[in-house]
Amino acid sequence: IYVIGLLVAFLRFINGDETAVSRYFTRNRERRGIEALGDGLIALAGGEGQLALAKAQRAERLLDRPDLTNLLRAQAAEMAGDQKMAESTYKALLQDDRTRFVGVRGLLRQKLDAGDTVTALKLAEKAFQ
Repeated sequence: IYVIGLLVAFLRFINGDETAVSRYFTRNRERRGIEALGDGLIALAGGEGQLALAKAQRAERLLDRPDLTNLLRAQAAEMAGDQKMAESTYKALLQDDRTRFVGVRGLLRQKLDAGDTVTALKLAEKAFQ
């Protein structure tokens, strides 16, 4: 099926459609990225932190969607026990309006688990805003 799609894209390219081949490769890359993201979510739900982290990194390379891939990477890093990566990823989530609350919530949970209630209280106030 992939060969046929590539052949059709190549024929369109020969007929003057310069973007046919690039569209084919872009769609293929996005498909593999979404597949890696889905596999990562399944691994995360199954409690396999290292596998979820590997799938998140693969999805990150293939997709231009840091809002989605960072969510998976933060959760997977936390599950795998890599608190530093989880914290840095939660901080990256703060940069996007759509994921800011998730970033604050993740940092809040980390600070509570570490016993840092002063910082946790400040984060809770920020989340409330």
